[in-house]
Amino acid sequence: MPYIYAVRHDLKLVHKRVWGVYSDAEAQAADIEWRELLAVAPEILGYDELHDLTSVTEYQVSVEAVRKIASEYNRFRQQVEATPSRTAYIVPSRIAFGTGRVYQALIEVSGVHFSVFEGLQEGLDWLGIQELPELSIPD
Repeated sequence: MPYIYAVRHDLKLVHKRVWGVYSDAEAQAADIEWRELLAVAPEILGYDELHDLTSVTEYQVSVEAVRKIASEYNRFRQQVEATPSRTAYIVPSRIAFGTGRVYQALIEVSGVHFSVFEGLQEGLDWLGIQELPELSIPD
């Protein structure tokens, strides 16, 4: 599962884009990497996030993995002072929508406002972003 992200300080936004096969192992590895980044760049902890999974070709993230990731994420947010933020999770399929909603229920206790969308524009509207430059998938 390749992914890229860009920090947009002007929008107080972290834009993540995932493509290809997205499985438990990839989701857990990306979560660990993300928490490591937040530990050294805590100023972005309060930024909103846009997770664009619309280029995922095979969504294989299980509810069990989602529970583990949410538990680790909640534990991490309890250890640091973080302002509430919003995360828009843009999904490629109904199964991804369902597991995204499970994740939403599990992490909202940490103060994050999380919402799952089937379309990119819906997520941008919810975040209050008028236009966002494309975060291109590398060749």
